[in-house]
Amino acid sequence: MTKNKFTLIELLVVIAIIGILASLLLPVLGKARKQSQSAVCKSNMKQMGVSVMMYLDDSEGFFMYGESSDGNAGAYESWDDSLGAYDGRDLTKAEKSLDFLSSVNAPGKGSDHYICPLDDIVRSTWPSPDAYKSSYAMTQQNPFSTSGKGIFMFRKDWIVTHGVGIINVTDVSNPSSTIAAGEEFNQFGFLGSSGSRYFATSNQFNGIALHDPRHQQKQNYLMVDGHVESLRYESTLATGGGSVALDGSNVTGSMWDATR
Repeated sequence: MTKNKFTLIELLVVIAIIGILASLLLPVLGKARKQSQSAVCKSNMKQMGVSVMMYLDDSEGFFMYGESSDGNAGAYESWDDSLGAYDGRDLTKAEKSLDFLSSVNAPGKGSDHYICPLDDIVRSTWPSPDAYKSSYAMTQQNPFSTSGKGIFMFRKDWIVTHGVGIINVTDVSNPSSTIAAGEEFNQFGFLGSSGSRYFATSNQFNGIALHDPRHQQKQNYLMVDGHVESLRYESTLATGGGSVALDGSNVTGSMWDATR
């Protein structure tokens, strides 16, 4: 009985067809993978929003603030430290007072919920190569800057020294369109960090958001009411009067202004 065999030309044709199909499918699969990772990022931020809501329920509606652990210029409790009792990490007071959290000084107190799967920025080895990574930043309330009109007050002592008050959720007239937190991929993004880039003003998101292709030229933002939106950074700067805060240095009236 004679067996049919493929000729060399037929094999080459089959291989060529497979190569063409692979070249067509791989970009589609890559895009689908990024969309899946973006969905995980959104889910992380929604979980963060749930923790914020639980914190607000216990604090009579007042948002987080940075409180010094030693009464002066020492380590400040970061916004994610404040959420440590609500996000499953159960941080102690001593752990909240640390300048950063790591697998050495706070074993088991990291969380994947604070990491965007698309965050591929290599972290600095300072303050520690073991520091827990974070991809997100809460908007900062800074009474000395027109770019800092967010919800997280950097320093509680400003209440006394500068007569400013902690933002209450009832002060936010437009919670569904006011940004509470966003993505900020940088080499100093760590859990528990009291560095200024970790609770950012809007113009600190600027350079990252405008040149970051991770979410198809968009960024994920957590709103005060707890929902998450994917938006182009430029669209977040539009004001009610029809103008745009071009560089994020003055965000009065925009989605970055918690008290507009």
